Formats: sequence, C-alpha cells, structure tokens
Amino acid sequence: MLPKFNQPKGSTIGVLKDGRTVQQAFDELFVSLNGVLVAPDWWVIQGTTNVEFNGGVFLHGDARFQGKSSVVQLTSSTVAIVANSDGTFSPVTSYPTDGKPVVAHVREGSLAEVVGSLNRSAFIMGNDPITITWLPSELARITERFNIMSSYSPAGGVQFYTDYDITTYRAPPDSLTYHVDIVAGSDTSGDGSLDKPFQRIKKAIEQNPPARVIKIKGGPTPYTRDYTWNVSIVDRDVDIIGYGDQRPVLSGEAESVTFTPVEGRPGVYSATQGLAFRIIDKSVVDKYGHEQVLTNVASLAEVGPGRSFVSGSTITFQLNDSRAPDANVKLILQITNGRVQDNSNVYIENVEFRYSFRGFHAEVRDASKAGAVLRLNNCKFGLTCTENSFNSRGYNVVAVGCIAEYGMQDAWNYHSDVLGLGIKPWFIELNCIGRRSGFDMLPNNNGSTAHDGAVGIRIGGEYYETYGRVVHDVHDGTVTCNFNCTARDSSREGNYLGGASFAAGQGGVVGKARVYLYNCRHGGPNAGITKDGESEVWLFTTPIGSKGQPQVISPYHFIT
Repeated sequence: MLPKFNQPKGSTIGVLKDGRTVQQAFDELFVSLNGVLVAPDWWVIQGTTNVEFNGGVFLHGDARFQGKSSVVQLTSSTVAIVANSDGTFSPVTSYPTDGKPVVAHVREGSLAEVVGSLNRSAFIMGNDPITITWLPSELARITERFNIMSSYSPAGGVQFYTDYDITTYRAPPDSLTYHVDIVAGSDTSGDGSLDKPFQRIKKAIEQNPPARVIKIKGGPTPYTRDYTWNVSIVDRDVDIIGYGDQRPVLSGEAESVTFTPVEGRPGVYSATQGLAFRIIDKSVVDKYGHEQVLTNVASLAEVGPGRSFVSGSTITFQLNDSRAPDANVKLILQITNGRVQDNSNVYIENVEFRYSFRGFHAEVRDASKAGAVLRLNNCKFGLTCTENSFNSRGYNVVAVGCIAEYGMQDAWNYHSDVLGLGIKPWFIELNCIGRRSGFDMLPNNNGSTAHDGAVGIRIGGEYYETYGRVVHDVHDGTVTCNFNCTARDSSREGNYLGGASFAAGQGGVVGKARVYLYNCRHGGPNAGITKDGESEVWLFTTPIGSKGQPQVISPYHFIT
C-alpha cells in the first residue's frame, strides 16, 4: 500500500492553495519520480550468492506496482537488479534503457547499494558514485583537521585519500634534544649530545632540563630491561624519534638470564629475576609467525612441555621439546615498555616495541587533563603476553604507517579511561596494519577495535588474521568511518558471524555502535560484514560480498 498523508489538523478537506488535496500532491510527486517509490526489504541467503527481495512500491511509466518475494542470483556479470511490472525482481547485465526501475546496484558479484525510497542513490553519474554525500556528525569531535578527498576512474572506481602530513607536528629543529645509544652511550660521562649520548632511555626522559626531543639510536642491540622506555611520560610535550641505519627496538625482555636445571625434573629449568613474568620460545612459531608464549599454570607440579609457573621472582618452565634454554628463549618482565599519561602531547617516529607484558599504553587518569594527542609515525608494536599490542585508555591517537601485531588480545584497541571518568577518545589510523592477534583464543580479539563511545577514522588500513572479528567497533555511541580499508581472513575459522571481517556491535552488549564503510573490501572464510542488536552498518560503494549477514531483514544501510 502507498502511504497516505493525514489531513491537516482542524481541516476536513485538506486542500492546498492551488486546489489540490494533499494526497493528490503526494501522488503527483510519486509520478514525477518514476522508479523506486518505497524501497523493498531484502535478505542474504547464507551459503549462496542469492539475495531475496520482497515488497516495495515502484513506478514504471503510468504503472504503479508492489514487489513480490523473489530470489535473485548474482553473478560476476550482474550490474543491477530491476523491478518488473509483475512485481518480481531480476538481475541484469546492463542498465535498462526502457525506464524499468533499478532496485539495486551490483559490483563484483554482490550488492553495492539498494536504492532507497524516492530513488535515493549514490550512483548518480555514469552509474558510479563520485562524491561522499555525507559524513556522520560525530566526526566533529576529532580535533585533528585534515582533508579526505575522493577520485573516480572507470578502471579503479572510487578511491579515498588524504594529504595529511604528520611530520608537521615534529618539534622545531632548534629544540633541546638528547640522544641515546645503548652501545656507544654512557649515563655517567654522557651529556645527551650526538657525540656523547646517554645509554638508557630513562636517563634521557628524566634528565633536567627536560628534553623536547629524545633521539634513540637504532642497531642490532635491542633496548632491554634497564635500557628500554620503562618509565611513564606524564604531563609533558616530547618527541621520541629513532635514528640511524636501523629502527631502534625497545623490548621488555631481560638482557641476561641464567637458567638452571631443576633437580629431579628432566627438561625443567628455572630462572630467578625480579619481575619475571613469561617465557617466550622464538624457535616455536605458528603459521601466522607468532612466537610461542608458554602457558602459565597455577602450581609447580603442573609445569610440563610448553608451560611455566611463577612464584615470587622465580619462573620455572619446560620448553615444548624439553631442550635446554638457548638464545631463542626470552624471559619477559613485568615492566613498562612505552607509556604516556594524562596531558602529554607525544610524537613518536620510527620506533619498534617488540616484547611486552601488556603492550604500549596511552592513558588518561585525570579528567581535567583529557584532550592530549599521541601521534605515531612509522612505528611498530609487537608481541604482548597479555592485553593488546597498542592500548588507548581515553587517549586521542593519530597513527600513520604503523603496524600492530601479535597482541595476546587485540592489535589496535581504543577504550574509554579505566577509572570511570567518562573520557571518550578519538583516533585516526592512516595506512596502518593490524594483524595476527588474539592468542588467548577468546572470541573478541580484533585487528582494530573501538569501544565505549570512541570516534575514529581509518583510511587505507589493512587488517587480517586475528582470532575474532577483524575490525570490530562496539558499545553505545561508538562511531567509525573507514575509507579504502581491507579486513580479511579471521583465524577463527568455522564461526561464520564470530569471525566476520567488519562488525558493528557485540552479541548481547547493550548499545548502538555505527560503522561506516566507504569503498572497503573484505574476504576470508567467514561473514564479510555483520551487525549485532541495534548497531548499524552503513555502506558506500562497498560490496557486501558473497558472505553477507543472513537471516536479518535489510541488514545494512546504504549511504545515498
């Protein structure tokens, strides 16, 4: 049935100034549109390339008709779905020239848009979208200003990009600078100059007067335990920049460890070291390149192949093959390995964080100090024994050309503050990678994930091989816009919805997250794009793929 206008309040006639009734004017508007008057409902049929359409109201010439239930099979040559005058729906390999209503646009063998009521569509020129028609208003919370531009070509389709240059946020060249070199530096005779560098990063951080820039010399020797970034940077502005022929590696491992055989326990060894936490065996690597973190057990008696036990400062363990510990065995300590707090505007460039007990932390613990920004340029965040490779807890973040990987849980993670202060951060990821995380085998481990009302932008990101939904944004008020991003190949094989590439919302979690996908791509063994509960997914020139979300009526919105 066509919608009917209510008559104006207090009127029994409902006549306009030109003599037409309100309903006549509405009907004439429909006649002038020709095409989709009311959009149909649709469902994805799991395990096939079929989509079922039903309902809707259409106009073709003088004929107005309603849609009937029809199953449409999409192929690589399908470009659109049309409504026929008998109410059925059909795929076509070229756009109709007879005015037959186009109900949906198809790209790469899957839906790229279902035309909205009153013919709302982004495919407005040459049957291809050429501009971003709108962005969600929540992006105004992001204080970093930059351009998001688009281009179109018949061969490459729509592309999105930015001219943002993070290096403009570097400190001025004449800023007070301290240098650190673990090999050639000295904390007793060094003064932090290029010729007489310090040896420990902590020395440079705590030096007075405080540096505006700290430069860390890279090389084959990592900055471990006493030499790494093992203190928090709080309430200050500073640049941390790696220099030299190699990127400096900051590691939470102990630099020298003595392993002792345990009497009466063949293959079992122990080490006594303050803050001993976990054992990593670099010689045992899974198909994703993840080095083995031995599983901690609750008692000494449970120690066996691949297991460890910590009591005080002593860790006892047995390697998978029961061999004696060698250079591939690393003792990870429960120490900070990179942390910023509160009102610190920090710029980090060309630094790698390799082993950590809980990942890099950016955290706000005082509500009056919210609003600072952490900027990351060409950095890498590696294996963690707990939590995520990179953690924001209420901190605003910009990351450009960075990699986060091998998190025990997530790769990139953005939360509100942990103290319940209600600080909701924003973040930007430009050309970043989040991959191969989730090795505690819990279901909600992701390549990049926003929580608690965070707002974010991802452009040109690549996210893959994580145990769980690959890009997953959850909780009430969380809004992300994703441009030219790829998410694929969850390692949670065999769980169609639980290993989706892009997802909004999370199971029974109350709230409404919104995820916007602009020219994004996805793939892998599970669903491509999913939503839970009241959360929403909005698509712009993003095909839903052959593995859409089944059994949900019209599961996605289309930006038109």
